[in-house]
Amino acid sequence: MDSTMENSSIIGSLPQLTADLRAAIDLWFVFSITIGVSACVLLLLLLATSLYHEKLRKGSKILVIHLLLVQLLICGFNFPILTVTSYQTLRNQTVSINCPVFLYLDIGSTHVENWASTLLAVNRYVAIIHPHQYKYFVSKTGLAITIILPWVIGLSDTLPIFLGIGGRLVFLLPYGCDFTPLGGTTMEYTTAWVTIGAYIPITVMGVTYITLFVRLAAGRCNGRVAVTECQVSMAKRARKIAIARILLSSFVWYCLCFLPDVVINTGLPYLYERSLMMHLWLVSILHIGFAGSTVIFIALGAEYRNGMRCLLRAARDAVYRRGHVSPAIIPP
Repeated sequence: MDSTMENSSIIGSLPQLTADLRAAIDLWFVFSITIGVSACVLLLLLLATSLYHEKLRKGSKILVIHLLLVQLLICGFNFPILTVTSYQTLRNQTVSINCPVFLYLDIGSTHVENWASTLLAVNRYVAIIHPHQYKYFVSKTGLAITIILPWVIGLSDTLPIFLGIGGRLVFLLPYGCDFTPLGGTTMEYTTAWVTIGAYIPITVMGVTYITLFVRLAAGRCNGRVAVTECQVSMAKRARKIAIARILLSSFVWYCLCFLPDVVINTGLPYLYERSLMMHLWLVSILHIGFAGSTVIFIALGAEYRNGMRCLLRAARDAVYRRGHVSPAIIPP
């Protein structure tokens, strides 16, 4: 295989390609690209909806837009490159890629997404439980910190690995670009790296949502007025709880789709050594994770459903006007 890579080396060997394995790889590739494209389309639709409607691009909704943009970067740029280069590698085709640079962006943006989701969860918690302090979180300074901090953490925690401290970002057969520990490096370093980028934000996110809904449920069960009803209107509170419900459902889905690959990589790496296709399919589940998260937003978020309906109606009317056809004579 003729592979061009800067500042990296080729490690490992390719498996023997039987007819069954070749068919399985082709099926994985088609499935991954299909799911990846679907996720991008749904993310773009949600972004367009958020930008089209003023109420969906104000206050904490800016954090939702930021999260969608990070996910679009991962689905529209990182995943396609990773999928295509892995497929080319497995099919013994020429691959030209700078693995350290690509993986730094890929892993760093994944950690950014983890922390952006976590800080959005904290924002929702404060909005519902501590509304008096919430104004600081939706101020220009508060929003700027909430957007910048995930990038600082995500890119800085991966920088030592990029510089070759504790491991290397290399071209690792048979999968393509991947991380490998340095000789003599203990797994504690890798575990600490993944803990900062994945385990800590996911744990904080889960604790935040569980605490939030326990507080809300306790208020109802005791027959007392809920925590924030004496401080904000019922309409505002209902909207905040609706958003929290969306994010909680997304968190559960997130754990199902994103944690298996992280857990196996850090704790059970021998499973990937035993099964080539397991690693490939778990990477594809990440695509499903992002696509499913957007479906959850649409299914559970009345504001987003209504906003998307208005956006599509406006787009339809624009097409009709351009074609000099009156929408009034076109059945809905």
